[in-house]
Amino acid sequence: MKKFSKELSIVEMFLRTGQIPRTQDNIHNKNLHQVLKILKENGITINLSKSKFLKTEVEYLGTIIDANGIRPITTKLAKYDNFQEPQKVKDLQSLLGFINWFRPFVPKLSQKLHSINALLQGKRANGRTRINWNGEHTHAIKNIFNEI
Repeated sequence: MKKFSKELSIVEMFLRTGQIPRTQDNIHNKNLHQVLKILKENGITINLSKSKFLKTEVEYLGTIIDANGIRPITTKLAKYDNFQEPQKVKDLQSLLGFINWFRPFVPKLSQKLHSINALLQGKRANGRTRINWNGEHTHAIKNIFNEI
């Protein structure tokens, strides 16, 4: 696909998935026809049963993209509705990894996680190392989840 990048500058590519951002309908249709024509001229076929056209909303890489912008798909948060307070370093690292995925959607996330990240200072990352979790940490996490 790299060799078509100039011709297909309107297509956003990730792995083998292509997205054509929707603008005004007439421009979008023109762009769509241009892309299909270039693919056909180069012997590239698309699987129509896996293709979606003229969508107003697209789920892409864990986000929803629509006319209002980009927002995270929050269904993953359901498993943390009654989250267990992390007891060990590995538990906390897992929780922080999950939360950091939402970083683009939570302003000043590092400041909000400061007291929680401090729990990892000087700790070895083995499964048995315990942390001193308290109510302040729980409150911070719940506030972050509410922002998402």
